[in-house]
Amino acid sequence: MLQPVLEEMGFDSADQVPFGGECAGIVTAIGPDVKDVKIGDAVIAAQAIGSLRQFITVPTDFVVSKPISMSFAEAATIPTTFLTAYYGLIYCANLKKGDRILIHSAAGGVGQAAVQIAKHIGAEVFATASQPKWDFLNSLGISHILNSRTLDFADEIAEITKGKGVDIIFNSLNGDFINKSIEVLTTGGRFVEIGKIGIWAKEKMQATRPDIQYFPFDLLEISQAKPSLIQELLDTLMSKFSNQTFQPLNKTVFPIHHAP
Repeated sequence: MLQPVLEEMGFDSADQVPFGGECAGIVTAIGPDVKDVKIGDAVIAAQAIGSLRQFITVPTDFVVSKPISMSFAEAATIPTTFLTAYYGLIYCANLKKGDRILIHSAAGGVGQAAVQIAKHIGAEVFATASQPKWDFLNSLGISHILNSRTLDFADEIAEITKGKGVDIIFNSLNGDFINKSIEVLTTGGRFVEIGKIGIWAKEKMQATRPDIQYFPFDLLEISQAKPSLIQELLDTLMSKFSNQTFQPLNKTVFPIHHAP
């Protein structure tokens, strides 16, 4: 799924892609056609391939002003995580208040962003994670926490919902976890797939569950095809960070000499 995008970017394989894919920093130069950003601006950049370096050039569609109250380290937690979650849940799945949603790997970066979005909308969240991360998910106000290391989550969701299941699945797991997940997806539900390895083709999902909507996507591919959409989503997200509807993710900052 990713190979055509890599080729479009000038790479033959994933191991050629330089480190880093997002960043926050100060604009030091702009192209002649750039109007909305000026030198000296503090910005956040998405799809900044190779961003682990001193200078990086990014298309203007992938750049947005950093809220004044936010540190650069906080800002760097946002682009990939929140763009992925917001695009999948709002743009694709049309998450609504009252929806029941299963978020797999909810303690991960994209999972945490999805939890914030779902709770803001007013959805009922079911989250999976490994047991050492349950206390953290509890601190986020999640009541339904399930084990991401076994397939028991499906029976537990069926019991909690009295057989109704969930309206949306936000998935990053593969193998039997996909089979078990669609067992608890209600008729007419929405399955958002952000995984890269072992995901189902649309044809297989259609044959297995013709009643549901299936949204597999890769954010880099979306960015290449619809750069203006990324700008629109970034602007929307920044307004929600500015009014503190959303919060930057928890982070650990390492000294630069640890980079090697």
